[in-house]
Amino acid sequence: MSQDNPYDAVPYESFPFAQSHPARMSGMAKLFGLPAPNLAKARVLELGCSFGGNLLPMALQYPSAQFVGTDLSQVQIAYANKICSELGVKNIAFRQANILDLAKESEQYDYIITHGVYSWVPTEIQSAMLELYGKQLSAQGVGYISYNVYPGWKMREVVREMMLFHVGHLKDHTTKLAQARAILQYAGKLHANNQMAFGRLMAEEANLLMRCSDNYIYHEHLESNNRPCYFHEFVAAAAKHGLSYLGESALSDMLPDRHGADLANTARQISNGNIITCEQYVDLLTNRAFRQTLLVHADRASSVQRALSATSFRDLHISVQLKASKPEPVLQTTKTPQAVVHAVYTDVHGRQINANQAHAKVMIDTLVAASPYSVPFAKIVADVSAFASAAGMNLDAAQYVSSELAVLLSQGVATLYGAPMARPAHETARVAPYARWHAARGNVVTNALHNLVQLTPEQAQTVNSDARPGPNQLAELMNLGLLV
Repeated sequence: MSQDNPYDAVPYESFPFAQSHPARMSGMAKLFGLPAPNLAKARVLELGCSFGGNLLPMALQYPSAQFVGTDLSQVQIAYANKICSELGVKNIAFRQANILDLAKESEQYDYIITHGVYSWVPTEIQSAMLELYGKQLSAQGVGYISYNVYPGWKMREVVREMMLFHVGHLKDHTTKLAQARAILQYAGKLHANNQMAFGRLMAEEANLLMRCSDNYIYHEHLESNNRPCYFHEFVAAAAKHGLSYLGESALSDMLPDRHGADLANTARQISNGNIITCEQYVDLLTNRAFRQTLLVHADRASSVQRALSATSFRDLHISVQLKASKPEPVLQTTKTPQAVVHAVYTDVHGRQINANQAHAKVMIDTLVAASPYSVPFAKIVADVSAFASAAGMNLDAAQYVSSELAVLLSQGVATLYGAPMARPAHETARVAPYARWHAARGNVVTNALHNLVQLTPEQAQTVNSDARPGPNQLAELMNLGLLV
């Protein structure tokens, strides 16, 4: 183990980052009118892969695609290869490598993923990373990079610098972490009742960090490099390497309307239609601290279509995690097709969605029936169209559904995919292999939608069992997205 590499000394936990899944990356590209590589046979590269928690579930999901994971930590790469062997995965390669060296290569990849690296490396490696994207991203490829941004990180820098000053003389990693937590605890206690702006911010940030894992605190705040930037600076740096801004990994993260009509209208007005300027104003006005940005080659920028319509959604798949929360009246499709109904749905965060028209309920029910798996846009349109036709309604179903989906996506209620994440048939469904591997080691597992789910001990035992789940267990696991 190399003590020179802090990721060897304090390995970073490796989890899936659902927002970096190529199905979501391709979904955003298609939404904005750009073709995207077929995931079934794609080549995917991840920089800073840790021990494969993000990449391995993808490799199992797409056995004909090729995956490469790289990391500077030999400890984490060795563990990734061990897991790979245990799972019998053949379409993935893990390599210990420096980004400076990787940037000199010429391999082409359809999707490149870098989560939690860009802000935490020196400027020359940031430049090499963008150079790699510019050279190695295929012609229609999509790249994902997450990074810390100002102004939201201004306050966090104060907390980071306080911890660094307190532990700067220490060499032992365990002692550093203990003392970092000690100064955080003191700062939270000191400012617990402070109503001044600085005091409230310090107390909130300190108390938030106290609930975080050791590896997060160490690598987020105690590393020698943590270089937030303004969004417009990141876009300018990417442009130097022939890359252009496509959007964020989720539509909800790039619509100013989520902050209210007043802010949205003001940001659009003062940015004169420039999306980069508009996004930067929103960051400044909302204290944004983190971005998950998608990049494409600059020569594709002129083909991006940001005005959404039914055509934008044509080849896409949508999922929701909603549950009906109140009894609903039976729809009368022959006498009162547009009668007011009162259907209420609740998402995983407890937010309520109301459907007050019969055809709106049909649309949401189609999504809920497959939840948490995805439904093709065409299927949603077909269901709404069939209802409208039977009811004698004059409705452009495709336009209606696309308009309503844009609202659900902007609210973060729905998720967009460029490839199906389909609900499997009960008779052939089986537990996702990576979920089973996970369940043998704990109660938090990765599901088929690339999300983490918390299992009860009984559910973990079912997932980890070789026996086929019974009907009730099967339904339970299906609703958690654990079956493929």
